[in-house]
Amino acid sequence: MNLNPKTSILGLNWQQKTFDKRHATSIYQRFDLSEVLSDLLSAREISLDEIENFLEPKIKTSLPDPFELGDMEKAVSHVIEAIKQNKKITIFADYDVDGATSAAILKRFFRDIGVDVGIYIPDRILEGYGPNSQALLNLKKNGTDLVITLDCGTVAFKPLEDAAAVGLDIIVIDHHLGVLEKPQSIAVINPNLLDETFPHKNLCAAGVTFLFAVAVNKKLRELGFYNPPLEGGSNYAVVRGGVKNYQNAQKFYSSEILIKAKELRDNQTDAEGLLWFYLKNKQLDGHKFRRQQPFGNYIVDFVCLEKKLIIELDGSQHNEDKKIKYDAKRTEFLQQQGYKVLRFWNHEIFKNINDVLDVIFFELSSDSLARPLPEPFHGSTLPQGEGNINRAEPNLLNLLDLVALGTVCDVMSLTGLNRAFVAAGLKILRQRKNLGLREICDLAALDEEPSAYHLGFVIGPRINAGGRVAKSDLGATILSSEDEEEVKAIALQLENFNKQRKDIEVQVLEEAVKSLESGLNGFRNTDPIIFAVSKNWHQGVIGIVASRLKDLYGKPVAVIAIDDVGLKGKASCRSISGIDFGGEILKARLNGLLIEGGGHAMAGGFLVAAEKIAQLHQFFCKNLSAKVDEICAQKKAEFDIALDLPQVNIELLKELSKLEPFGVGNMRPKFILRDVIKVRANLIGKTGEHISATFSAKSAVGFQGQIQAVAFRSANTVLGQILLDPKSTKPMNLVGTLNINTWMGVEKVQMIIEDILI
Repeated sequence: MNLNPKTSILGLNWQQKTFDKRHATSIYQRFDLSEVLSDLLSAREISLDEIENFLEPKIKTSLPDPFELGDMEKAVSHVIEAIKQNKKITIFADYDVDGATSAAILKRFFRDIGVDVGIYIPDRILEGYGPNSQALLNLKKNGTDLVITLDCGTVAFKPLEDAAAVGLDIIVIDHHLGVLEKPQSIAVINPNLLDETFPHKNLCAAGVTFLFAVAVNKKLRELGFYNPPLEGGSNYAVVRGGVKNYQNAQKFYSSEILIKAKELRDNQTDAEGLLWFYLKNKQLDGHKFRRQQPFGNYIVDFVCLEKKLIIELDGSQHNEDKKIKYDAKRTEFLQQQGYKVLRFWNHEIFKNINDVLDVIFFELSSDSLARPLPEPFHGSTLPQGEGNINRAEPNLLNLLDLVALGTVCDVMSLTGLNRAFVAAGLKILRQRKNLGLREICDLAALDEEPSAYHLGFVIGPRINAGGRVAKSDLGATILSSEDEEEVKAIALQLENFNKQRKDIEVQVLEEAVKSLESGLNGFRNTDPIIFAVSKNWHQGVIGIVASRLKDLYGKPVAVIAIDDVGLKGKASCRSISGIDFGGEILKARLNGLLIEGGGHAMAGGFLVAAEKIAQLHQFFCKNLSAKVDEICAQKKAEFDIALDLPQVNIELLKELSKLEPFGVGNMRPKFILRDVIKVRANLIGKTGEHISATFSAKSAVGFQGQIQAVAFRSANTVLGQILLDPKSTKPMNLVGTLNINTWMGVEKVQMIIEDILI
C-alpha cells in the first residue's frame, strides 16, 4: 500500500510491509485466526509449520544441545574437577544488566548444588569494562583458583595472559565478537567466535551462561551427583522409569492411608478437578499421572512416576507459618526419594491454567528429569561440609526470568531460541520467585502482568543504575540474594540511583545536542557517524545518551567521555539497522586506533587515546558513510496494516498479544488508523512534554466509538503543533502502535502516535 500523495509530518516515506496474501489466507483458514493476525504472521514470514511454535514458543522444542558450543565439554569437565577438589571459584562479570543476570544465574545454580562461589564486578569508572590484570592478580592472591568471566573476556588478551602466569585458571563465557586469536584460558565459550559453528549467534551472555549451567547440570547427573536411589529396599518404593509395577509397592501402605487417598480422590477440590482434566489419560505428551497417591505418611496431589515429578496444589491455608514448615518438611522428604516437586496456588489454576501446564510440560520434557540409575558421585565433600548424597536436582527453569531480562536489555533479536527464553522467562517472572526482581517490581509500582517492555524499560534501568552512578555489584547482588532484608535495602538504593541517573542523563543529552548543533570539538549532527565528545560527562550514562542520539539523528553514534587528565576517552556506541558497529570497532582496534574495544552489531564500546579521536572518526566515516547515507536518504518507514477505527477493539488487541514478546526482530505491529478526526488534545505529564488526544471516525454508519491516543515527548515538535492546533479539524491518518491501557480496572484501546499523514 503506497500512501502518496499523503504527506508525512516527519517527512517519512511510509510503505506497507509486503507479504504473501495467499500464505496469510492459508494461516487464516488452518489456525482459526483473524485476518489481521494472519496478515501479520505472513509479513513476519512465519511458515505454516512454524506457526504453533511461534505463537506458543516452548523451551522443549527450541533448546539446543549445549555441548554443540565449542569448548563447552572442556569447560564443564574443568568446573566439575574444581568442584570435586573444593577449589575456590569466582565469577567475574560485566556491570551491565547482561553481566548482572549472567552472574546471578551462575551464582544461583552453584548455590543450588551446594557450591559457594564469589562474584566480582569491576568498577565502571575506576576499572572499566572486562577483566583487568590487577583485579585478576588480587583474586589469585585472595585464594581464587578458577575465574569464570561472564559477558566479557573474549579479547582480554593481556589480563588473561597475566592471570595464567600466576596459575589462575580462566574460563571465558561471552557473546561479543571475537577475532581469530583466542585469549589464554582453559576454555572460551562464545557463539560469536570467528571459527564457531554453533548456529545460535544472537544469544546474550545470560543465554550462553544458561546453556553452560544446563551442560554442567547434565554432566553432574550422569556422574550420579543427584539423588542416588536409597539403598536397603526403601518402603517408599522409588520407581525407576515406570519399570517396577506400582501395584507391588502398595503393600507398603496401611489400609488407613489408602482409604484416605480414595476419599481425597472422591472429594477433590475444584482446582484439583480442573488440573486433573488436563493430566488424565496421558494428555501431556503421553505421560501417565496418578492423583492422591500415598508416599510414606504423606499423600501427594498428582505424581508422574515415570518422570519422578510431583505436583501439589495449595490453598490460602498453606500461607500460614505452621503449614509452611509442614510443607517444607514434606517437600524435603519427597526430594529425598528422588522426586521433583512443583507447587501451585489454587488461584493460579483458575487464572493461568495455560501457564501452569507450560511449566509442567517443560518439566516433563526437560532432559533434566531423565534420571537413569546413576553411579555414585566419587568426589570429595562439598564446600561447607555438605555431602552430595540425596541432593535434589535444581530446577533450571527458575533461572529463565534472569535469562529473559538479560536478553531484552542487551537488545537481542526476539526470534528463535531467544523468543522461547523470553516467553518462558516472563512466565517465571510472573510467579515472583526471585526476591530481587519481586522487590524491584513492587517499588516501581508494577501492578500489571510484566512484559518484555517492562524488562527493558522498568526493571533493566534500575538494575543498571547501580553500575552507572554508584556501586557496580548491586545488580548482581540483588538478583542472586536470598536475604530479604538485603534485597529490600538494595532495591531502595537502586530506585534512588535510577532517579539520579535520569537527572544526569537529561543534562548530558542536552549538552551533547548543543555541542553537535554548534560543531563544538569539530563534530556535527550532519556527520554520517555521530561523535559526541566531552570531558564533563559521567561515564555511567553515555550508553543511554548514545541511544537517545541514535533515535534523534537516525545514525550510528559514539558518545565519548574524556578522563579528567585529558588522555583517554571512553565510548559507548549504538548503531542503526544495517550497520555493524561492533565489527567496525574490531577493525579499528586491529588498525591500532583503539586501546581496547568490542561489541556486537547494534552496540559496542571502546577506549581511545584522546589524540586519536579525530582520526578514529575519519576511519568510521570512510568505511560507513556510503551505507549510512543510503539508509538515511531513503527515509523509508514501514507499517504493517491500515485499519479503520471500527476495526479496533479490545478483542483484536488481546488476539494480537499472541505475537508477544515484542522486541528487536519481532517489533510491535505498526498500524495506520485511517480517516480519523481529532476531538480534543491537551498537554500531559509533570512537565507538559507529552500530548493526549481523542479521535473519532470520519464516517462510520452506526459507529459512535472514539480512541484515546498519546504522543510522547511531542509538545515542542511539528507533530505536537498539529495535534494542539485547534484549526486541525480535517481527517488525518495516524501512524503508531496499539495497546491496552488499564485504568481503575477498565480496559481501553490506546494508540501511541509516531507520525501523522495529512
